[in-house]
Amino acid sequence: VEKKFEVGSSELETLEKRLLEVGAQFESEESFEDVYFDTSSITLMSKDIWLRQRRGEWELKFLPAKSGVNNNLNSSVYQELSEKQSIVSFLANMQSSTVALEDVKPVIKIESLRKKYTFFYGRRKFSFDIDFAKLTSGSETSLYSVGELEAIAGHENEVPICQMQIEEILDTVGIQSTKSKVPGKVIVALWRHNRRVFDSLLSSGVCSKAQAATLASIDDELTN
Repeated sequence: VEKKFEVGSSELETLEKRLLEVGAQFESEESFEDVYFDTSSITLMSKDIWLRQRRGEWELKFLPAKSGVNNNLNSSVYQELSEKQSIVSFLANMQSSTVALEDVKPVIKIESLRKKYTFFYGRRKFSFDIDFAKLTSGSETSLYSVGELEAIAGHENEVPICQMQIEEILDTVGIQSTKSKVPGKVIVALWRHNRRVFDSLLSSGVCSKAQAATLASIDDELTN
């Protein structure tokens, strides 16, 4: 279970100080590169399936089918696969279409510098990440910063608890929660640098018109 939040450069020092004050532990600072892949017809992203390589290893995130979770807090509930054979099997057994790793090609590249904190709350471990990213598609690049608070739910019935705890933690560290979904790095990269793919996500319902308005607002703030 994860929720993204905005991180302005002017807010970073205050946020990091507040994290330490409430008991978060600084874990690490790392740099990494993610390359996201899809077919030419955007088979995966249009189904909210995200296939990437990080440090040469395949990873995949997808929304569970027939999830009974009622999500009104704008957090995301994904399942993740990190073993290549599990990913190959998942892609080969998708409903209505099958995909092989040989069928996909790079869509977007994201280079990130991540500051990682951990936070224990209600006997549960949360990961608190702050990312500064360079977004690249072809010859176009731009910068974006975003935070993410994440917990692992062992079972679906734990998801609502995780969602409420995420809201409580954000309130504790002074981050104003928002009713609209804060866009992640991939969505921002597609909006800025690969509008054809973004429009496919809009048509399929993976992205909404409200998100498009949020993205336009973010870019307006950067240029003003």
